[in-house]
Amino acid sequence: MKITSTLFIYLIRRLMLHFMVIYGGLLGIVYVFEAVELLRRLAKRGGVDFDVLFVMTAYKLPEVGLQILPFGLFFACVFMLWN
Repeated sequence: MKITSTLFIYLIRRLMLHFMVIYGGLLGIVYVFEAVELLRRLAKRGGVDFDVLFVMTAYKLPEVGLQILPFGLFFACVFMLWN
């Protein structure tokens, strides 16, 4: 039973490492694209404050994060099993 639990802990640790890296990367990419989109929209009005822009983008990130969560987990599993 010790070998099985050791293998399980190793696989879970590898999966969580890959998941955090891939999910963080995906969230970073989404954050950049959302910030560019908001900047484009706010540039028409003029007087863009970058602090407000980045806070508005950060407020939208949890909603988008929940939508890309399955993809992050899928790619983490594929990458872990590929290695």
